[in-house]
Amino acid sequence: MTWRRVVLVAAVLAAACSREAPGDRPGGADPGECFAKMKDAMARSDWGSLWDQNAPETRGLLLASSIGPWAQIRRGTQASPVLMKPEPESVRLVEDVLKEHGVSLDALARGLDTGPEAFLEGTAGVADKRGLFVAMMFQTVRAPEVGMPLMVRLEDLRIDGDRATGVGILSYKGTEAGRKALTFEKIGDRWFRAFGK
Repeated sequence: MTWRRVVLVAAVLAAACSREAPGDRPGGADPGECFAKMKDAMARSDWGSLWDQNAPETRGLLLASSIGPWAQIRRGTQASPVLMKPEPESVRLVEDVLKEHGVSLDALARGLDTGPEAFLEGTAGVADKRGLFVAMMFQTVRAPEVGMPLMVRLEDLRIDGDRATGVGILSYKGTEAGRKALTFEKIGDRWFRAFGK
């Protein structure tokens, strides 16, 4: 092989490797694809990919939702259907994860009455919010007493310009476990879930 061919092959490989595969880009070409990527991420416990499917400006609320049930448990209100009665060891592991990111579970529990603002303020200084979300979801799902429902299908999808709404059907151990209103928004040429909107 001549040096020209080596250079040509290297250039072709570099170009191929630098292109994003369509499935690897955050968001979806339409709300249905975004939902399918969310569904797949949940099924694989790929919490980083789930984070990426959410609109950047609503990711703070997504992070808050991963911590909220644990704050309810800390305060003794146990208002979460996912975390029935966590073992003390599970709570300790979550506290350790939060401390690593400079967040106090006790402080968040005290701020529950103020709504999501307390969680947004309590996590504002976290440098790696995606990493904290992934760690929180990992700890939540690995807790033996947790039953995490999965999104299995999207119904009643309505698109209106750059906004879309639909209903996500949740399933737990093969049985329908609820319905969740979902909102999507188009940012550039991609659709993302607009968590909390």
